[in-house]
Amino acid sequence: MRPPLQLTVIDIDAPGVDPDLHARYDLEVPVLHLMDVPLPRVSPRLNAEGLFSWLQRLSPTSAGSD
Repeated sequence: MRPPLQLTVIDIDAPGVDPDLHARYDLEVPVLHLMDVPLPRVSPRLNAEGLFSWLQRLSPTSAGSD
């Protein structure tokens, strides 16, 4: 993907997580955001290759898009 995606994992149950963030996403797993935009839910059973393909289809900057 161009530009390459940078993935960050946030454990919503970890100590020190913003209480507003925890309240917003506590029961919504998994949650993926792209540039502050929540993405549609994806199965937690999706393997890494499947997740990458799914992200490429969502990205307007992926190869072959206009």
